[in-house]
Amino acid sequence: MEPASTERLGSGHVGIVVACCLTCGVPAAMILSTAGLFYPIIASDLGVSTAQISAWMSVSMLSSAVLSPIIGNLVARYNIRHFMLLGVILAGLAFFMFSAGTAPWMFWLAGGITGFSLVTCLALLPSVLINRWFCKHVGLIVGICTSFTGIGGVVFLALGQGIIDAYGWRAAYLAFAIIAVVVCVPAIVLFVREWPSDKGFAPYGAASLEASSIQRDNAEAPGDTADSRVLSPKSGRRRVAVALSTSHSVGPVKAPSVGKHRRGQFPGRVSRRRDVSPGHLGARARARALMMTPAFWLLVGSGFFMNLVCQVNGYFPLYVSWLDSQVVYGAMAGSYTTGAVLLGLSQVGNAAGKIGLGAAIDLSPAKALSLLAVSGGLGTVCVWLAPTTPLMAFGGLLFGVFIAGGMVLLPMLVRTVFGSGDEYPLLLSRVSVAPTVGSAVGNILFPVLAESAAGFDAVFILTLASVVMVLFTSIAALAARRKISIRS
Repeated sequence: MEPASTERLGSGHVGIVVACCLTCGVPAAMILSTAGLFYPIIASDLGVSTAQISAWMSVSMLSSAVLSPIIGNLVARYNIRHFMLLGVILAGLAFFMFSAGTAPWMFWLAGGITGFSLVTCLALLPSVLINRWFCKHVGLIVGICTSFTGIGGVVFLALGQGIIDAYGWRAAYLAFAIIAVVVCVPAIVLFVREWPSDKGFAPYGAASLEASSIQRDNAEAPGDTADSRVLSPKSGRRRVAVALSTSHSVGPVKAPSVGKHRRGQFPGRVSRRRDVSPGHLGARARARALMMTPAFWLLVGSGFFMNLVCQVNGYFPLYVSWLDSQVVYGAMAGSYTTGAVLLGLSQVGNAAGKIGLGAAIDLSPAKALSLLAVSGGLGTVCVWLAPTTPLMAFGGLLFGVFIAGGMVLLPMLVRTVFGSGDEYPLLLSRVSVAPTVGSAVGNILFPVLAESAAGFDAVFILTLASVVMVLFTSIAALAARRKISIRS
């Protein structure tokens, strides 16, 4: 079966998007967005502290950090569909264990299992799968899929509350287990294939990407002859070759025909500066070499600071309470909005930001980073310095746009810097550990600062400094990519 046209969206491409939306919007949303609904109810029922129950989420984050590089290695060797299926099934198992839990340690054990589900259903595999199936609008599609965590959160918060009111929290978690498996397993089986060629398709936008890449190279290096721009017919990558002879002229270089595109087919920009991965090395060897470059560690730093900032919105209710305490002492007027409303506005901004940032980075990494920095910086300033005015609500909305960066912008920055070849899942899985560490640090550091003498002033000063660090490390990583040459 011949591949379909790369300029048209086929049923296979749509199926991939549907499957990724469901894994992000059902099991992942259930894990991340509904946990707070259950904490106090379970703690009261079991007669333990809320902190003992909520600790399962910390275990889940730690599990994700440990499993992400392991899963990144495995998906480079085995079928990605099997891991997505296992992630959904394990999410159902974890919800079943929650429903049967009678002691905190049982919730911690189930939390460790959800770490695998978060990596396979949200943090890593949807980005890898979309990267393989699409060459155009990748950022926008990743943004649309991950925005379903917010949409699913709204749906399952309402559904969960209704079931809890009618039948109790155990029935709610049991219902979540059934829904996750029944909805997602058939979608993965029907729609998910590891590579477009498995269903007779080519990556969407592949031909146009190759043509524009060649035109860009010709424009950037007008003095080069066709001898010095060699296209590998196997991988479609532009390779830098030393011309043995330039005494004759040959016709223009043509893009390879779009056939059964497989691994490493359409990389990001390739530079002529420095080759860190010789052509005969495999994906794992190339990934190890790229992990030693400054660009890799700059992206690690960007991911850490990005998710460090993202933890602040969780303390918006506490911030409003702190503001109200200042009113008692006559230090200021009351806050413009409640903590719950401010938190809700940030979630709305988060959903919109995933789509907006995804679309922006498809146009230009610089545009996306500008949007990220402005939303994070201005949102922080409005919430911090204008708490008695409508600007506080506007700031919460803007801050939510920044929160979307870790889920959408970071995977796309990895793709932009290192390309979309076989090494992409390996590199993304390593970089994805940094946001998890940033999350853990933020959840320890920000409460301590908030309860210190400086209060939330110290929290927001650190937030602004971290936004600056995100912008600096991201721009530096994009600049450092020009010294990297990726070969296969």
